[in-house]
Amino acid sequence: MPHELAVFIESNTTGNGARMLDAAVELGHRPVLIAADPGRYRFVPSTVQRVRADTSDPAALADLIRGLADDIALVCSSSDHFQATAARVAATLDLRGPDPDAIACCQDKARQRAVLADAGVAVPAHLVVDNSAAARTAAQRIGGPVVVKPIVGTGSVGVRLCHDPAAAAEHAAVLLADRTDERGNVRPAQVLVEQFISGREFSVEVLQGAVLGVTETHLGAPPSFVEIGHDHPATITAEERAAVVGATAAAVSSLGLDRQTAHVEIRLDVSRPFIIEVNPRLPGGHITDLVRLGTGVDMITEYLRSMAGAGPRLHPNRHRAAAIRHLTSSMLSLRPAGVSGHGSSSDDCFVLASGYPGVVQIGQDAASGDGSRTEFGDFRDRVAHVITVGADTATAAARAEAAALAVQGCSAGGG
Repeated sequence: MPHELAVFIESNTTGNGARMLDAAVELGHRPVLIAADPGRYRFVPSTVQRVRADTSDPAALADLIRGLADDIALVCSSSDHFQATAARVAATLDLRGPDPDAIACCQDKARQRAVLADAGVAVPAHLVVDNSAAARTAAQRIGGPVVVKPIVGTGSVGVRLCHDPAAAAEHAAVLLADRTDERGNVRPAQVLVEQFISGREFSVEVLQGAVLGVTETHLGAPPSFVEIGHDHPATITAEERAAVVGATAAAVSSLGLDRQTAHVEIRLDVSRPFIIEVNPRLPGGHITDLVRLGTGVDMITEYLRSMAGAGPRLHPNRHRAAAIRHLTSSMLSLRPAGVSGHGSSSDDCFVLASGYPGVVQIGQDAASGDGSRTEFGDFRDRVAHVITVGADTATAAARAEAAALAVQGCSAGGG
């Protein structure tokens, strides 16, 4: 008897996509990837069935999936851009999944802000504008540094810190002139201008309504918001943890995500938590690896189990810490393995750093080329990463820093 299908609509390219396919196989499912351009995902093994189709039409996708097999275990997506589509298809097929309208609300940052504010959840002061003059006025009204961002999008694409109204107007003009995102999807002709909240940044990892932990996020140099590291669990007081978890519970409930999965980003300004963003999905940036290494809970596997109707297994079976440090294109220039030329190859530098204490994973996320690679100011700038473990967060974080510095030094020194 053939295994039930696990259907994935598109995928992300740098995060959980590959691991989701593997986890589906481990759970006994037969994974199928439906994509407008299956060749975009070079990590997909030849054993995975790939179907080329228009992925913008949920109704047509549901009809297509009905024709693939009688037994469909689940339909989902690892891509932010297709979360709502996958949820609508799952609902059409009477499969488990989040409320598609709740997903769509979350993915519109302006709507999400409005819902949270109406529910009394602390969010940055904000205004939605559709021209650069209005962005200047909004920045003046809000006061102080502001963040200007597209109202839809992911991976910090287009997000920028602006220290004065003129800079806010300039960046808004850039965003409004570029109406397509990194996948070529058309953006709404609006941007969000919001108060910059200072303080430490955390994320709360929620799986089917259960909080699995709090992660601390480390950002690169402004004005961009590139996430260059995470520590799990975060070094945080009991009072601070209660505050961020409480804010998370209020936010997901307000957005209709009770008993669902979410990655909630929070800034802690002194002791008051502000919701920066609620993402109705698993965390990216290898945070799922940190949770698995630290607690033994595999978020990806348990997410798929829950989507297929099984109860997720969320009880930790180990207690240690894990950390990741991302290396960006501005930090190093590695010659890809197998490519001749001057300087150190990625393999040389990774082998060196892999011998450092606590290193459990190290690798190149994208070819760093000859140093001429464009810097985007978002997740696409991350070209390599190192993951470490330790008995506590301070140890894991220090080990990740040391290994990342070793890769940088190897790159700069030629080996």
